[in-house]
Amino acid sequence: DLPVNWNSDTSGSGEEWTVVSSRWDSPVQSAFAPGRESSGEASLLSPVFELASSGGSLVFSHLYRLEPGFDGAVLEVSRNGGEWTDLMIDPSVIATGGYNRGIREGFGSAIMGQQAWSGILEVFTSVSVKLPVAWAGEMVQFRWRVVHDASSARGGWWIDNVRMEMLAEDCEPHRPEVTLALKSGVL
Repeated sequence: DLPVNWNSDTSGSGEEWTVVSSRWDSPVQSAFAPGRESSGEASLLSPVFELASSGGSLVFSHLYRLEPGFDGAVLEVSRNGGEWTDLMIDPSVIATGGYNRGIREGFGSAIMGQQAWSGILEVFTSVSVKLPVAWAGEMVQFRWRVVHDASSARGGWWIDNVRMEMLAEDCEPHRPEVTLALKSGVL
């Protein structure tokens, strides 16, 4: 089962995301969506959370075995419950691990003509995304979306070590209260 408040969504021939121990970056499991031989997609959805006043960073590791140029994986964001948009098309947010190839047109992929992660990445590799300070206070949700065309399939997409890093700058300082009392002449 996926962690609490994480969900999977599919369309077409897409298969639900699951937790597997076949490949992982952190001991001993990762999230996985298998490759498919017909058009479809599977999305892994994060919990919804409020972005801190300083923005933040989303970091995760992944590996994939997808049909190069035909099947692809993208990272999308929904802000305040709005439409899903591709987070990685803005070069200013990518710290490491951007997309590596375009998806060909004419083969039934829902992301044809777009950039995506596609092909074979055999070693878990880190992706880091800087979230804009302009989004501070907004409710954000992430979607890891793997899309398949209408031809052959490869292994799939593995996601691991997902973490959201935010700095809370407006916390009140903690000042413990200490009370001393004199008892029998001893402090």
